[in-house]
Amino acid sequence: MNDENIEENQKEEFDTDELDNIIEGLVQIKSRIGRGYIKLCPKCVTTAVREFSVTGILVPSKYYCPSCGWIGYVPLEADIDELIKHFEELVKDHDENIKRQGRNK
Repeated sequence: MNDENIEENQKEEFDTDELDNIIEGLVQIKSRIGRGYIKLCPKCVTTAVREFSVTGILVPSKYYCPSCGWIGYVPLEADIDELIKHFEELVKDHDENIKRQGRNK
C-alpha cells in the first residue's frame, strides 16, 4: 500500500463526531473560565497546564502539565473563539467534500 492509499483511507475514516466533541469541550471551557484565551501544554496540547510558581514581575511564572510532565515558562496560548471557528470549518469542509464525492459517484 503506497502513501497515497494510506492518506485516502485516513480521509475516509475521518469522524466529525470527534470534532463535534472537541467543539463542545471548547465551548464548556470558555463558559467555565469566562475569557477567550486558554493556556495549552506545548508538548501534549492539553488544557491541563497549570501555573505552579508565581515569582513576580522580573522572573516569569513556571508552568506544569500533569498530563505529560512538561515544565516550562511559556505555555501555548490560544483564542477559544478562533479554535471553535477552526474546528467548525473543518466539519463544514468535510461535510461538503462528502456531498461532492456522493455526486461524483
